[in-house]
Amino acid sequence: MYDLTKMLEEIVEDEKVSKSGNRKVSQGEISRLLRERRLRGKREEDYRSLPLGEILLKEGLITSEQLEEALNLQAERGERIGSLLIQLGYIPDDALLRALSKKYDTESVSLLDLHIPEETLNLIPRSLMQKHRLLPLMADVKNVHVAMESPHDFGAIHEVEVLSGKKVHPVVTTSYQMDLATDYVLEKKAGAFDGRELQQLLKRPMTMVSLMDELHRHNGTDLLISVGSPPVIKKNGRLLPLDLPPVTRSIAEVCAKVLMTGQQVKQFQEKKQITFVSDHKATGRLRVSAYLQRGNVSLSMRRIMTGRLHMDPLGLPLWLEDVVAGHQGLVVIASPTGHGKTTTAMALVNSINERRCANIVAIHDCLEVVIPPRKSLINQRVLGVDVDSLDQETRALCTQWAEVLVLDEMKSRQAVETALAAAASGCLVLGTVQAFTPSAAMEKMVDFFPASKRPDVKRSLSHCLLLVFCQRLHARGEGETSRGLSYETFSPRELDGLQDGAFSTPHNNRSVAPFDFLQDVQEQSLERQKDGNRPSNP
Repeated sequence: MYDLTKMLEEIVEDEKVSKSGNRKVSQGEISRLLRERRLRGKREEDYRSLPLGEILLKEGLITSEQLEEALNLQAERGERIGSLLIQLGYIPDDALLRALSKKYDTESVSLLDLHIPEETLNLIPRSLMQKHRLLPLMADVKNVHVAMESPHDFGAIHEVEVLSGKKVHPVVTTSYQMDLATDYVLEKKAGAFDGRELQQLLKRPMTMVSLMDELHRHNGTDLLISVGSPPVIKKNGRLLPLDLPPVTRSIAEVCAKVLMTGQQVKQFQEKKQITFVSDHKATGRLRVSAYLQRGNVSLSMRRIMTGRLHMDPLGLPLWLEDVVAGHQGLVVIASPTGHGKTTTAMALVNSINERRCANIVAIHDCLEVVIPPRKSLINQRVLGVDVDSLDQETRALCTQWAEVLVLDEMKSRQAVETALAAAASGCLVLGTVQAFTPSAAMEKMVDFFPASKRPDVKRSLSHCLLLVFCQRLHARGEGETSRGLSYETFSPRELDGLQDGAFSTPHNNRSVAPFDFLQDVQEQSLERQKDGNRPSNP
């Protein structure tokens, strides 16, 4: 049965109609208002049964494509959908709070607006706050209001009621704010909770999306993330700290998980470090290195050049194309870490690809640059993904009929043996080595072997080595906005050291004036043309 008196009172309250009765409420209005009220109640009930993502979609806060992306990440990582949407930069906290309030049919609260006295915080042990991810907000003699990620977690509510001796009134908040709040309380250990300090942390939201946008805006090459310090961008060889608060443990972990697949997360947890490639809309392709330091996650990200790599725009000498025009021998590209040896190797591969038909097999630890096939067949294989080990690939090279072999990072005896064997069998081999000088690169390759084997290795090198090309990028000068390239070479004419058991410093060291990759390419190209387009082959 309907309580007509109560219904009319509710109608009057809803419509703000005075009980003094300045006007009459018709039967039709009563029917309409009752119908609307039932529909509103049904909508609220529907929201309680809907997944959060569907609520956000119904409210027009996200698109179906954004929801699908977040659901795919959730399937890999098992995180909350709202937290993932914030990490991806698709919704703000206040919109998520409104949706959570409808989902759980309870009040929502932003922890950024609160000041919680120390005595209120002490009602619940820190370990329990961390275990159930909750925070006491206010209390009186009999009641305590608690912010929770899951206000329907009745087990957690019961545990708090037993420990505090008070009735719990749950209030929902976002996972992202709870991450910050629990980190804040655990690190502070004592004292009141001040939401204004959290507001400083969120003054510019530190998500992976926003950090990638910063890297793009500054036209930086690297992004470094370490707990306890603000994120740092590397530009033209110089480190530039961003105007952001220090990175917290939870932010570093979230940034790492956003970049990784589920399989990569497992590998990182097992090995404590991982290197992989990730794609981002603003910055393009990134090489990411994740590792642990003092139990915290650190990230080092470097932008990778994409598209077809050409010699001239990179500032590389055009005579290198003549060196790789041959069909047999070993070319070693050396540089310190981060000075472009992989980019140079891939530019040479692209030169072959555009000039002739060849079967090219490239072995990568981490696939940074993808070369689309043009005249050649391009087979880019990743260790641990496409092939289990370099030894397995070495045995398969004969059956793969490789004419050009690319070894990205020759950092083991096995890699050097593979390069020498392939070159001796008739392949053109391009290999990269981390070294400061050509002679240091040669010594490093030989030193992988025991002393008894080194004379044979040097003899093999003397037969198949075409060139060692050592390059370095460096800042142009104070206030300059670009980097320059210089190089030196080591070629068969400098192999006297091989017979003596030691490598002499190459006497044809060549250093060119550094030039701007972005501005001076045309000028350098004209200078080369005046000199006959290519300097003499070393």
